[in-house]
Amino acid sequence: TPSANGTVSVTMVEGQVLDQAGNSNLVATPASMLYDTVRPTVTLLPDRTITNGTFLLTVTFSEAMKGFDASDLFCENCVPGVATPDPDPLNTDIVWTVVLTAGPGSPATVKVKENIVDDLAGNLNIVSNEISVNYDSFAPGVTLTSEAPDPTNVSPIVFTVTSTEVVNGLAVDDFEIDTLIANVAGINEVTAGRKWNVNVVPAETYLEEISVSLKAGAVTDLAGNPSLAAGPVTRKYDAVRPTVTLVSSGNSGTFKVGDSINITVTFSETIFVTNTPTLTLETGTTDRQATYVSGNGTAMEFTYTVQSGDNSTDLNYNSPNALLLSGGTIRDDAGNNAILTLPALDAAESLSNSNIIIDAVGPRVVRVRSSSPQSVTTAGANVSIQVEFDEDVDILGTLNSTLLVNVTNSSAGGVVASATYVSHATNVVNYKYVTKSGDKTTSQPNGSLNYTATNALKNNDGVFRDQYGNTSTYTLPPTGSVDALITSGIVISVP
Repeated sequence: TPSANGTVSVTMVEGQVLDQAGNSNLVATPASMLYDTVRPTVTLLPDRTITNGTFLLTVTFSEAMKGFDASDLFCENCVPGVATPDPDPLNTDIVWTVVLTAGPGSPATVKVKENIVDDLAGNLNIVSNEISVNYDSFAPGVTLTSEAPDPTNVSPIVFTVTSTEVVNGLAVDDFEIDTLIANVAGINEVTAGRKWNVNVVPAETYLEEISVSLKAGAVTDLAGNPSLAAGPVTRKYDAVRPTVTLVSSGNSGTFKVGDSINITVTFSETIFVTNTPTLTLETGTTDRQATYVSGNGTAMEFTYTVQSGDNSTDLNYNSPNALLLSGGTIRDDAGNNAILTLPALDAAESLSNSNIIIDAVGPRVVRVRSSSPQSVTTAGANVSIQVEFDEDVDILGTLNSTLLVNVTNSSAGGVVASATYVSHATNVVNYKYVTKSGDKTTSQPNGSLNYTATNALKNNDGVFRDQYGNTSTYTLPPTGSVDALITSGIVISVP
């Protein structure tokens, strides 16, 4: 009786027995046999934990067996195929593989029950581990999205592929895209097997539409189910900055103090404006800023109210850099900052072609003359004096304007004389001085007639103004200038 598992060997030494002739035996040839009472174990290992049909099961025993058949498997919700011995000689009668077909619904489970197969010594197996393989015949839920704004001016444009379950990796050629306008430049895995960011680089600076789709079957889940197609997802790409194409006004003609002038700045595309940009106008001695009103579509609207002192024969902005953000922004819908440069001042697209005249400056005296003879020596003579303005004037109110002249009268005690208003037409106001005995021009070179000072013109109760209501200034040219009355050379000397 063997005392332990292992090889049992039996022999007989010589001289133990005699034959009938009395001869003793020689040493016997040893006899040996393997003694084995250890029950074999069995391990099951599937090639996957989820399937959409079949899976491969490897059955491995701890020692050589008398045989194994697929019918020795205990299967639930799956059907085994034929058990195939492992071709490796070292695994003969130890390892088999079986292809099983899983059914829908609950997981497929497989095990080898206890005492189903025996080893070469006749020991029956111990129960195996139980394996479980899930069944999945549904395509993975794969979506294609993009968080990039539409339109966008950012390159590359990032699209995102997201799966509801783990799938195999994504490749550049898994996408449908017009390579003439854009290309997939790279794929970055965000979450292993579940999420990827796809970088798409536009081929031009402006593209009305870039369309990206994920092909059907681009990825498969762990069960082998191919994904469905996703998309298309589109984006407009615009890296072109808006430019000013026209500055114009719906108004034309001549404008006076208090009048409003509307000005439109037109861009090459739709813009969006924040804060209050400004537009500086060339309005004469002092440049003025137009007030921002609104920005709609491709246009910005400004308005300007004419102020006293403004003057322009052809209203324009003061330079191509006259449009300023003033802390705001002007952008298109893709976020491109507008180029603020305005058309050249003399360009057909400039404001000057709107034919706007601003006249908010009162008439100004430019010359004083006399058409009378240069020598006046008789009393009762009418000495005419013409005061010329730089534009047509009218007189509102009482017509009693006077002009103080350098005529003294010895009998009147040297009181300064006044020329009186006669008439006015276009840009000329006519005065006259009627000589008296004792009159004499004084205090001027050669004793010539002149006004007494630059403030010698007195409007009294009348108002000189132009056709737009601008009140005149009454300042005369300097008394010694070429535009002064003295240059007419009128000498009064009445005995």
